[in-house]
Amino acid sequence: MPTALSAALFPVGSLPDDIRARYLARVRDQPAATFMEPIHLEGTIDRLPRAFVRCTAAEFPAELGDPIEACARRARAAGWPYRELPAPHDPQVFDPSGIATILHELADVASASARGVR
Repeated sequence: MPTALSAALFPVGSLPDDIRARYLARVRDQPAATFMEPIHLEGTIDRLPRAFVRCTAAEFPAELGDPIEACARRARAAGWPYRELPAPHDPQVFDPSGIATILHELADVASASARGVR
């Protein structure tokens, strides 16, 4: 059952009605514990490939500024593969082909890096 928040994220008219209805029917609350319970990884995280995909059509209230820029700057400074997609925060809904293309490209980059190919 969609919440008021999820319905607000996809207001009527933002997507074709059938796509909006299917997406909202699958939305579930995220447990708060996912933000509060620490996990402990020993060395594994350092071996995982990283990348950053920034959705540039996301809109933020003026008083917040751009809360994503600091994360994007950190990813670029760390040398992560960085891509931008002119879509809102949920690219799987608004630009599924665009995000699929980027994810395939990043998977190829990670695979080549794992094989030592530059």
